[in-house]
Amino acid sequence: MSDNITRVEVHLKDEDGDKKGKNDKRCMMEAHLKGRQPIVVTDHADTLNQALDGAIEKLISMIESILDRKRDQRSHITEQSEPELEFPD
Repeated sequence: MSDNITRVEVHLKDEDGDKKGKNDKRCMMEAHLKGRQPIVVTDHADTLNQALDGAIEKLISMIESILDRKRDQRSHITEQSEPELEFPD
């Protein structure tokens, strides 16, 4: 998977500043994959660590899904282009 990732940006923010609040910590992650538009995920949580963990899980899931679809498409194309051999009875 890491061969396809060219850059990851992480942005952390306390959206309520000095005030205490639920789910006021935000983590936004942007991953750049070779030959694709950037993927962006966001997670809100009570702590920055929880928001970071949530965003990481979302990003990994999205990247795996994209790469699996890409692999499936390549496999489908390869299967279609391989000639079928027929043997006489």
